[in-house]
This record gives sequence, structure tokens and C-alpha cells, in this order.
Amino acid sequence: MNPTSVVVNSILQLQRKYSNDGMVPTLEAVNTRIYRDWILKKGIVSSWVDQLDPISQEELALAEDTVRCSPIDGRYQNVIVKDSDTPNTPDDAFRREDVSEPFVTSFSDGSVLGPSGLGIVGERPIADTVSDPWHERRRLEVAIASAGATHGIRSARRRLFSRSSSTCGSISASSTYEAVTPIVPQWKNYFHWTVECLLRVRPLEAYAQHTGIRPTLLIPASPADWMIEGLNAVGWAGHTARLREPAVHASTLVVPSHPEPTPADCQWLQEMFGVADKQGTERIFISRNDATLRRIVNESSVKNVLTEYNIRPVVLSDMTVHEQASLFAQASLIIAPHGAGLTNCVFSTNATVIELYGQKKSTTFQRIAEVNGLKYRRLRCQPQRVDLRVNTNMLEEVIKETITSLEP
Repeated sequence: MNPTSVVVNSILQLQRKYSNDGMVPTLEAVNTRIYRDWILKKGIVSSWVDQLDPISQEELALAEDTVRCSPIDGRYQNVIVKDSDTPNTPDDAFRREDVSEPFVTSFSDGSVLGPSGLGIVGERPIADTVSDPWHERRRLEVAIASAGATHGIRSARRRLFSRSSSTCGSISASSTYEAVTPIVPQWKNYFHWTVECLLRVRPLEAYAQHTGIRPTLLIPASPADWMIEGLNAVGWAGHTARLREPAVHASTLVVPSHPEPTPADCQWLQEMFGVADKQGTERIFISRNDATLRRIVNESSVKNVLTEYNIRPVVLSDMTVHEQASLFAQASLIIAPHGAGLTNCVFSTNATVIELYGQKKSTTFQRIAEVNGLKYRRLRCQPQRVDLRVNTNMLEEVIKETITSLEP
């Protein structure tokens, strides 16, 4: 995509952000996109990362105090991992790997950098344990740039590189906790929160049983309602603190891994949200008319096709997380453009997912569908700036084939 298109698309998204959310969230988005991601991350922080020696996932897994959280039962073998960002690959091209079981590692005398929740032990940051090793650098850059954008670039550098003595190595912290675990999504998004943060609570339960230590969860300074609802559902809302300071100190820094969602994770979420026993017969289409990108530009024509097959359009932003969980648990057919709403497939138990996508291919929700035992199909759509145009004839064909395959 050429620079002009990038600028035009960014302006369009910001206009929609302003229309949906108002001035303050739009200015925050501008700050994130321009100052954090372009100026700080690419222009300054990238060179800092070359000077750091992060603690890798492999090193965490081999640490002395690592607690294994579940038996290896074969469900971590040969799974789809992360996204395929390689351009011009076939639609069915993705990687499969064996991934390790979840674990929790703890360190004495650690610190957490706000607002991103970056853990630091001594003078070494902890690589993001939810990312592939080849994505660790990017996430580390985002975490540090977030600190610079929120609390000042000089403050961030001092806390990373200062050799002066303080309460926690090179980090001067204003608050101290006995034991903490940061669960802060680097992108404030329902998918990143649910899969990369909320699911970390499950291995923490095993850790608490094994050690008797129930750490305080450090969450974003201004958590969204759906974040609090999720924490309530899994029983940890009363064990949280908001990460408002530039840095906090932890007598014990507890770091749970979560390399990939597993079948057991999906079952756990279904149980926590009370939808484990529900079976689906409803057919739904997830509308993104209130989103800033990947709207369906010919949605009225799409809805004409949906009506013929008793497929109900829904807007998820009007619903609580529990309502979304119940909706997806009772669905037999789910059609949706690529987007965070498809995260709710973790609550489905017997459904077919048809994902609408544009130029960028992603295995994010194919991965979730597979580990949760769902059928998955995808339909390529015509990109139209930041949106999608659906070929209604192709959509109807896919719907017919899917419904026919579901008939006894």
C-alpha cells in the first residue's frame, strides 16, 4: 500500500472514531498512531532495544521457579500458530507447530513499567510471553514506546538504563506489592484482552494452588467495561490494581505464559461465563457498521441474502460480554468480517464459522475455531479502502453448502 493510501485510510478511520466515540478517544488514537508508533517506536525506541538483553520465553520456561500448569495430553501438538503475514500466500497456507504447555515463572525483586505492564528483572525486560519469538522485538518496542508516550521519553529511558540504586534495581517505583502479575493488552482490543490476558488467569489458578500465592493483577489504568466483566466472570476482579504509575515494584513478580489458546482454555471460559452446556441452532451475522474499518459497504445486499436463510444480523457493541457469550454458544452458523467480535468463538461448541476477509490473510480466528472443535470457512472479499465488498453470489453459495453439510 502506497503512503498516500495509508494517510487517506488513517484519516477515514479517525473520522469514524470521532463519530463513534467523540473527541477525547480520537485524540488518544492520534497520539498512539503518530507519536507512539511512528515517532517513538520507529524513531527512538528501536535503537534502544538493540542495547537490551530481554529474558526470552525459552529462558522463562527453564527458570528454577517455573510451575507447570497442566499435563501434556497431546492437545498442544500440531496446532495453527499465530498469523501468516507473508504476502501472496495461498488462502490455506499457514504454519503448524507443537507448542509448550502453559507455565508460570516467578522472580524476586522485580518491577513493572507502566502503562504497558512490561516486567523487568534487574536490568532485563521480560519478553512478551504471548507472542511468537520472532514477534518479541515488535512487542517490546511497543511496550517501551507506550511508557514514553504516557510518562515521558526521558522517564522511560531512565527506568530502562539507569544504573543508580533504588528500591528495585534500576527502576524507581512509587508503589510496592507483595506479588503481582501484569495483564495489560498492548492493543486495547477485545481479542487481545480475552485471549492474551484473561486466559492468563487460568494458569495463575494452578500457580496459586501450588504455591499458596495469589498475586495482584495489574490491569490498565482505565479498563473498559468488558475487561471488568471478564475479570468478574473468572473470579479475579477483587484481586486487581490499576497500573497508573510509571513503575511499580514487586517483591515477587509472577509471569504466566500463554503461547496459544487450547481446547481446555475454551472449555474453561465457557464454564466461567456459564455457557458450557448450551447447544446452538441460531444463525447469526456480525455487523461491523459501528467499526472504524472492515465495514461491509454493500451490507444491505448482504442482508437480503441472509434473510433468505434465516440469518440474523447483530451488533456486538450493544451487548455485554455475557450476552455475547450466550449468543455465540447458541449459534450453529456464524458469519462475520475479520474482527475482534469473532473472539467469541471461544464460547461456541458446535458451530460453523464463515470469516469474511480482504487483502490481509490472518489465521487468528481459524486457529481459535480449530482448537475449539468448530468448522471453519473463509470468503475472500474485495477491499475498498479500509472496508470490504462482499460478492453476494459467492456468499450465498458458501451459505448453501454450509447449511447442506449441517443437515442430518
